[in-house]
Order: sequence, then C-alpha cells, then structure tokens
Amino acid sequence: MVGADDAATFRVHDPLWTPAQRAGRGGAYLPIPAAILMGAQEGASLYPVMDPPPGETFRAGLHWRADGAGQEADFQAAQQSRIEAVFLLTSAPPADVHRLRAQRGDIYLAARIFLAMGGRAIAPAQFLTDTAPDVQRLYDAGVRDFQVHNEPNLISESYGASWSDGAAFAAWFLDVLGRLRTAFPEARFGFPGLSPGPVIPGVRPEAMWDFLEACGDAVAAADWLGVHQYFGSETEMAAGIRDLLGVYRARWPDKPLLVTEFSNPRDGVDKAEKGRQYVAYYRHVAALGGVRAAFAFVVSASHPGFQGEAWRAEDGTLSPIVRTVGARDQAAPPPPATRSKLGVHVVSGPRDGFGDFLAAGPALVKAVDLPDVIAETRQKSPATLTVYRTRKPGDLPAGDFTGDPVAVAGAWMARELDAWRFVTADYFEPVNEPDPPTPAKWQWLDLFAQECLRIADVWGRNWRSSPSPVACRSRRSLCISCPRCGWRRPAGTRWRCTSMASPAPGCCATTPPTWRHATGSTGRSWRSTASTCRS
Repeated sequence: MVGADDAATFRVHDPLWTPAQRAGRGGAYLPIPAAILMGAQEGASLYPVMDPPPGETFRAGLHWRADGAGQEADFQAAQQSRIEAVFLLTSAPPADVHRLRAQRGDIYLAARIFLAMGGRAIAPAQFLTDTAPDVQRLYDAGVRDFQVHNEPNLISESYGASWSDGAAFAAWFLDVLGRLRTAFPEARFGFPGLSPGPVIPGVRPEAMWDFLEACGDAVAAADWLGVHQYFGSETEMAAGIRDLLGVYRARWPDKPLLVTEFSNPRDGVDKAEKGRQYVAYYRHVAALGGVRAAFAFVVSASHPGFQGEAWRAEDGTLSPIVRTVGARDQAAPPPPATRSKLGVHVVSGPRDGFGDFLAAGPALVKAVDLPDVIAETRQKSPATLTVYRTRKPGDLPAGDFTGDPVAVAGAWMARELDAWRFVTADYFEPVNEPDPPTPAKWQWLDLFAQECLRIADVWGRNWRSSPSPVACRSRRSLCISCPRCGWRRPAGTRWRCTSMASPAPGCCATTPPTWRHATGSTGRSWRSTASTCRS
C-alpha cells in the first residue's frame, strides 16, 4: 500500500515488518516521487482487478423504440450515434433486425420478451403461449439473447398477481426458462433487470436487493443477468456503477451482465449534458469489465412520459444526445489504471495533486479517519474501490482478546457505526493489525472477526434500502433480523429463534433451516443447517 506524504512524494509501506521491527513507527516507508508512482500505475494496467468472462467485449448500446416498429428517425439516430448494440422488444418486427444489420454488420442485438402483464395472473405456460410467436420471429432473424420479462419487483409488472415475492418469481422464472429452452434451444436467456431502489408502497413492494436475494436459483440458471440503472447526475451515475454493477460483478463474476436500461430521466437536465453523461457511462462501464453491453433508454416512444429520455422527438428531430454520443471517440479514453492492482493508503498530510492521481484510476484507495478522501475518490474515479478505517486506542477492543467474542464484537461494531454511518466506502475495516500472543487468543480473534463480518454484512444489505441500519430502542442499538423467521435480536447476541413462544411456520425453531443469506454490498454469504440460525 502507499501513503500520501506531500504534494510530490508518496511513501511505499512495507507490511512485512513485525511489530517489534516497526518499534512504534507504523511500518517501514520508502519515499517515491509521485511521477514514478503514476508511471508504475500505468505499467500495472495489464493486471486486472477482475477478469471478465471469456469472450466478453463491451458495446455501447441503445434501447429500441418502446412501442411498435422502428421509424426512420430511429435508424438515423442509431447510425449517427454509431451505436454498437441495440436492445429490442420482441414486439419489434424482423425487418428492424435486418435493417440494423445492414447499417452495421457487427451490431449486437438482444431482446426483451415483452408481454403487458399488468395486474393479470399469467402462468408460465400461458406466458410462453402468448410470447412464443414474437420470440420465434426474432429468433428466425438471428437474435439469440432474450431477457425474460422486465422489472418483476413492480406491481405494474405482475408482482402480487403472477407471483407474491422474489422466491415465487424465481419459481415462475425457472418454469418459463425450461419451456423457452425447449422451444428455442440455441437461445440464451437472461434474468430480468429489476427496478432499482427501496420499497415504494403501492409501486415496489420489495426493495431490489431483497427481491434479488430470494431469486438465487433463478439467477444461477440464467445465461446472463440484466441490470437497470438510473441517475440524475454524474455523481449518482458513478455511485450506481460501483454500488450496483460492481456488486453484481463481485457476486456473479462468471455471469455476463447486460445493462438493458440506463438513463438520466430528469426533465430539467439538458440533453447535451445527458449525452455527455452517457459517454462517461459507457467509458466507466467498459472499464469495469464483464458487461457485454449497456443500452441507453430510449431511442423513441409515443408515450409522453418518456420524452425526457428519448434520443429523438416524435416529429423526427434528433436530440443533442445523438451528436454527443456519436462524437464519443473525441472524449478522454478510459483511465488505464482502472485495470491496475495498485492502491494507495491515505493517512494524513497535504494532498495537493491527489485529484490528478485519482484521474489515473488507482484500483484501491484506503483512508483512515478521512471521509472526504472517500468522497473525492468516488467522484473522480468511479471504478476505484474504497476502504475506510477509524483510529481507536490500540485499534482493537480492550481486554487482550478475552471475554465473549460475540458480545465484544457487537459492542465494538456499534461504536464503529457512528464513524461509518455517513461514509460511502465500498468496504470498512473494523480492526487494525491484531497480534494475539497465543493460539487460544487467535481462536478468540477468529470468532470476534466472524461476528464483525456478520454484523457488517447486515449493515451492507440495509445500507441501500434505508438511511441507516434497522434500529431497536435507539439508532445506536442495532438489530439484525433472522432471515428465516424475521425475529430480531440485538447485535452482539446470538440467534435465539427457539426462545419464541409461537414461532412462525417454517421458522428455524420448528424446521432445521438450510438457507443462504446473501448481501447487497459485498456478496458475502453464510449458511445454516443447525437448529438455530447462529451458525
């Protein structure tokens, strides 16, 4: 790791020194000029943080007309913007496929299996009956990638009618998937993009991450994963790339991703500015790796609610988005170091020129008690991972690795929350350089660290669906819900579902569970097959 020293010099830290060798100096540091460090960063760009699935090359894409066949102005928009991929609805005619290929021979095409389900209950067999003719037409025209349905965590997309929650949708999806693969054996089918965000009563009954967690079997069976992202500014765009696409990549590194919808839907944003944001979006997503294509929503639509996003007006006038995206090669190339493994550790001192260093795209920035460093990194280098740590006396709980490690971890993590609550880092480091003197105390540290990770996982899962983790008696007394029965227990205590007087049906008090709890921030998971949920 590298620590900032002053405007022109960084210090390379040698972590291999023992505490005795450091003698309170915090490690061995070698000064190195920033210019040399930047050169090393560029030279390290051949070593990726995460390799993409084999054969995946990113393509800048555009979502086709939202209703009906493409019109003349749509083809002009696709050609002048030099789009490399188009996402159609299966209601589009095969003629659109043929013309798009005539305009660009190497264009990549995918489609959403479209059915206006609304509040209707549609069984898997009926879904196939209603959509197979349209799928067949595009399949015969050579399209091979199809997204199964759209945003199933919305009431408007049949939540509450065809399925009651994420687990029920997963069962529905798997049934449909089996039927589709029989009917179209050469096709590849994607898990649908979900409506991103927390619960909205009457609109989105389940937060995106909660819905997705219940769909593990369906996600595993899909050939690729669809993702939807919306933003109102470049700052929100960068945060979404990290907190949405970055999480998908970390959790499912072998699954190709297709961003089947993204846009800035705000009416008050000039379309030239939207075009500039889209160019930046293509660039940053390409640097992430593993994303086959990102499709901006939408080339055109008759619905007035989509006009703020449309790339051309209904009278055929092309918006400035087309011109700006078409000139994207003139924009700055992706920072080469977004594919580097080099990171920096920022402790203190002047940081003049730090923004220029961030522009080179370090893979990792770790900050100690400096939340502004995390904020600046997220703004200036969206592909950079961030780690945050606080300083406490000794950097470890008092007690020399004694006491109940679970209870100690709960108290320790509750203290950390005050410092972490408003820091938007990717990862948080709860302790620093522990050095237990005996094997027994190393075992204590292992149990302590496991509980810290479990608590951190739950915080990460809730971080995006509420301003702060779930609280019991106060915002500083965290509670964690048993995923099986919903019973909550204070952080730092064990699962005690068997203590409930009337356990819920299927609760771990009545049925030994086999469940998987996956988080939305780190992809960490843990399992239980015991009679309680503690393991």
